[in-house]
Amino acid sequence: MHKELTDALVLALENAVKDAETQLPGQKIYSIAIYTCGEYLYAADSIMTQEGLEAVAANYLKKPYYQARWKSLATACTALKWSPCDSPYHGKFDKHFDLAEEVAAFITTKACVEIDRMGLPWFVLQRGLFRPSNAEMTAFRPDVAVIDRAELAKEPLWHNRSILTLGSSIKFVAEVVSRNWQNDYARKLEDYAALGIREYWIADYAGLGGIRYIGKPKQPTLSICTLVDGEYEIQLLRGDRQIVSVTFPDLNLTADRVLNAGG
Repeated sequence: MHKELTDALVLALENAVKDAETQLPGQKIYSIAIYTCGEYLYAADSIMTQEGLEAVAANYLKKPYYQARWKSLATACTALKWSPCDSPYHGKFDKHFDLAEEVAAFITTKACVEIDRMGLPWFVLQRGLFRPSNAEMTAFRPDVAVIDRAELAKEPLWHNRSILTLGSSIKFVAEVVSRNWQNDYARKLEDYAALGIREYWIADYAGLGGIRYIGKPKQPTLSICTLVDGEYEIQLLRGDRQIVSVTFPDLNLTADRVLNAGG
């Protein structure tokens, strides 16, 4: 879990920096950091530029107390240089720190609506532990998994430890791509197919996957993987392309809505 959190934070910060470079042209970035509060209730970007620092320092010097204390812009800049909360861009690009969670939550919401509408004996499990009975396969915590209640009676570890072991229990699975994208596009793709999971979505909202998986130029892509004769047939969707789901045939949803968490 520690590695997953680290990867997610680094990915979010990288995307925040890309936005900063686009939105702050000509400004010299001298510090990039992840900021959190003492209770660890949130994390956000803190990007500092020389131009932003000078603007903030000038505002401080308008107040008599700081004018008497620092006297010059250079001294004020030195005092404020490593204070992330004083950057005018502190948290400006923090949307990236929530988007992965939002994409998973959006898929969960849509799946729940369809399950209820269709009257199916299924439910959605987020990051539940899936430990395949095949010892050669690695355990997973899918970002989103649709579980068939009727199959849980066959699960030897579910009632005592809430662990799934059988592919037949999972009707649908979705992964939101992180920095460790190879797992989602390769290892999990093969294992989920071997387990007989009929539909697998790969939500690559930042376009991280390799060129062989999402094409060139790399861009945000939703991969819809449908199991046919034991192998996944993969459809790459972007923009306003309509999703065709075998699990939820009446789903009215486009790729960009998923990749932007409904935004």
